[in-house]
Amino acid sequence: MQKRRSVKFAGGGVMTAVLVLGAIQVGDLGGETVSAVGEPSRDSDVSRGDLDALAARISADMHRWDGSFTMRRVVVDDSGFVSVGVDDPAKAEPILNRAFGKKHIEVKHVEQAHLF
Repeated sequence: MQKRRSVKFAGGGVMTAVLVLGAIQVGDLGGETVSAVGEPSRDSDVSRGDLDALAARISADMHRWDGSFTMRRVVVDDSGFVSVGVDDPAKAEPILNRAFGKKHIEVKHVEQAHLF
């Protein structure tokens, strides 16, 4: 999920930020590096705090699954779920659903990160 938003800063500058899976990625504004943190409004039956706690539990068990599948990313999505990136979703999804429940977890394939 990607959303583009214009962000106006106190100094009067405006830039476009890209919202990717709940994290606002921003760039350079007039020679200064700018970062932004925010929580866009959303309709969900779960609080951001509960999603953060679920993501923390899943992340804490990251190495527990070595040999079954490789967990590569755990991110809270602002639309009301935790996105879990793995190498093999077909293997990982039933295991993660048994361990943490099906509700509020989305398992998807994520490629191995590489340094450029």
